[in-house]
Amino acid sequence: MLKVFYLFASFIFWFGYLIEGFESDVLYIIVLVLVTIVTVLAYAIIFDLDKALEGLLQVSTNSYEKTSDYIKSTKHEIFVDGH
Repeated sequence: MLKVFYLFASFIFWFGYLIEGFESDVLYIIVLVLVTIVTVLAYAIIFDLDKALEGLLQVSTNSYEKTSDYIKSTKHEIFVDGH
């Protein structure tokens, strides 16, 4: 649902810049390109977060495996009343 909302909001935002325009054509093109780049990058990050172990922003399983090995190999004693 977040992806659909973001896509809808970014389309409205981009379309608003498209129909509003500026007095300077150069400024208009620069702003439209920058808005498009930011929108595409943010959308890529949102889609990439759905696949945490793949994609552009990968979460490595190495730290999880090391932590699991440490927990399994360490004997923790529980002290009750200071004993």
